[in-house]
Amino acid sequence: MLFNQQNKIIMEKIFMVLNNFIKAACLSTCLGLASGSVLANNYSVETNGGLNVYDSADSDHWFNLTGKMQLDTVVNHNGASVEHMNGSLNLRAVNAKVQGGVGQNLSYSFRLKNASNSVAMDQASISYSGFNSWSKVSVGQVSMPYGLSTSFTEDSMASQIFAPQASNDALGVAFTAWNDKLGFTCSFHQPTSASLTGVSGLDSAARLSFAPLMRDNLIVHVGANAYMKQTSGNMTSSLTKGGDANLTVALGDKTRGFCLDAAVLRGPLFLQAEVHQASANNARAYSVEASYALTGESRDYNKVTGSFSNIRTDRDGGSWQVSARHSAVHQSEGQADRTVGAGVAWTVNNNLTVLANYENALSSENAGALSLRLNAAW
Repeated sequence: MLFNQQNKIIMEKIFMVLNNFIKAACLSTCLGLASGSVLANNYSVETNGGLNVYDSADSDHWFNLTGKMQLDTVVNHNGASVEHMNGSLNLRAVNAKVQGGVGQNLSYSFRLKNASNSVAMDQASISYSGFNSWSKVSVGQVSMPYGLSTSFTEDSMASQIFAPQASNDALGVAFTAWNDKLGFTCSFHQPTSASLTGVSGLDSAARLSFAPLMRDNLIVHVGANAYMKQTSGNMTSSLTKGGDANLTVALGDKTRGFCLDAAVLRGPLFLQAEVHQASANNARAYSVEASYALTGESRDYNKVTGSFSNIRTDRDGGSWQVSARHSAVHQSEGQADRTVGAGVAWTVNNNLTVLANYENALSSENAGALSLRLNAAW
């Protein structure tokens, strides 16, 4: 027993040191490249959508600084009566992301964000792609791959509840491989930032995506996902930001989750669907969503991650997009929570988007929420 406890303490210290080392390495490398780039005459600096510093004659060393701010207000209601309406103004996120390259095959990234009236660093990772032309390995605060996660308004209730999240400040490693039609990612993580009893106690996740049809105006995509979480707790949807339509699914000591997703992109029309299941209380869910760009823009497809981008605009008046969705969550006792929603987005330019989204919880006395959001990127 004493031997096992000593091994646990040693492993915790090793992971903590590695995690802090990766953060320090990312930050120091960024500062070093930034100072060197400013002094070097052959480096170019671009400020169209962030700060991009690079050498046009040498792609081995570069860094990119971007940022994002989300400001939104939400009006909740319970029933049709005005007296039950309430609203709030929220600065949802302010963060800056740094990415860079050190040599031909080594890159790094990290994010600085506001947290409790201070600045915190997360998503710090280092990636290496020198083994071959179709794979890479990342170490640090890597995310757990799961689902399409393609939505320009709020995430669906099903996605909020079932998508796994790596523990804050926990060390992980991810392996990614791809070809012309397939993409695969798997990752392993500490269950918490300071607890690990052995290899069998790691959190893990995997995602496989396949695009059997890719043309200029038509993309068909399917994906499969699985994960194992060691920690207990609750899965929660805050779809109405504190209203009566919140939903919580209690987890056991370990949770296994699965997801199948599919999508079709046909020019400005985008259709997507996801089916989820988790071993916690045998919970299951689904969501379907359709969006259409009224001004004719399409989305880009990333074959490595099996995901779709938001639309980009080159119009003076910006671009407009509308969407409609339905989502449902079922628990073991037969309870079913359903929502319907619709949204509209005005992409003013590629750095500014104005969003309006309404969600109604059908099974919660007609409770719902109207959210208005401003996304500003630089």
